[in-house]
This record gives sequence, C-alpha cells and structure tokens, in this order.
Amino acid sequence: MHFPVGCVAAWLSLAEPTVGVPFTSAWLVYEIIEDWRIADRSYLDVAGFLWGYGVTGALLVVLTR
Repeated sequence: MHFPVGCVAAWLSLAEPTVGVPFTSAWLVYEIIEDWRIADRSYLDVAGFLWGYGVTGALLVVLTR
C-alpha cells in the first residue's frame, strides 16, 4: 500500500512541488507519530514509500526528457 503512496508523492512533487513537498512531509510526520505511539515498525512503511517515490521519480524524469 505504501508503494503507491510514494508513486503519487513523486508525481505530485514533479508536477507541482508546492503540493508534493507538503504531502510528502505530512505523510512522513504521520508515520513517525504512528511509530512513536504504537511502535509498529513504521520504517517498513517508509521503505515502501521511498521505493515508490524513487522508482516513479526516476521513470518520470527519464520519460519526460
């Protein structure tokens, strides 16, 4: 589930940084708070998010050149 969220965040960041950066920041703060409160190993969620962000960002950069 977190991979697609990373994909959306990457697309938003490239399409409209004023929307993408706050979206990404808010999601990361949410994951930090969730891990702090219930200790559910949110780093795995963040890893999935980063994979989605990285793969989508790289594809979008390559495809738009």
